[in-house]
This record gives sequence, C-alpha cells and structure tokens, in this order.
Amino acid sequence: MYRLAKVGFSQSYTYFTWRQHKAELQAYIEELNSGAPSECFRPHFFVNTPDINPLFLQHSGRSGHLIRAALATTLS
Repeated sequence: MYRLAKVGFSQSYTYFTWRQHKAELQAYIEELNSGAPSECFRPHFFVNTPDINPLFLQHSGRSGHLIRAALATTLS
C-alpha cells in the first residue's frame, strides 16, 4: 500500500478491518501516523466489507458495529 501511495494512489484500503485488539489497533495507527506513510498515504477505515466479517463483529451485535464505526470515523 505504501508503495502505491508513493506513486500517486494515495487513498487506500487499510488493515483496520483485521485488527481485533486494542494493542493491535494502537500499533497499526501509530505505524500509519509515523514517518513516510503519513506523508503520502490517506487510509480508509471500513468497519467490514462484503467479503470480510471480523470475528469481533460476528459476536458483538449492533454495539460492536457501532464501536467499530465510531473508531473508523474518528480515525479517518
């Protein structure tokens, strides 16, 4: 993704969907906001996609979707 961003495809899907735990999310957001990625990469955070339904969302119901939607919105 970073290589694509450097050549002009600056808006891209991210691995946010696959991050399940607080530590994973924190590390990933820090990675996106540090150094080279933050200069040219504009991440898109999706709660889920038609082909990806994270384990967290499978068992957390509406409240889980709302939590992920709030995170995606505030991180974008």
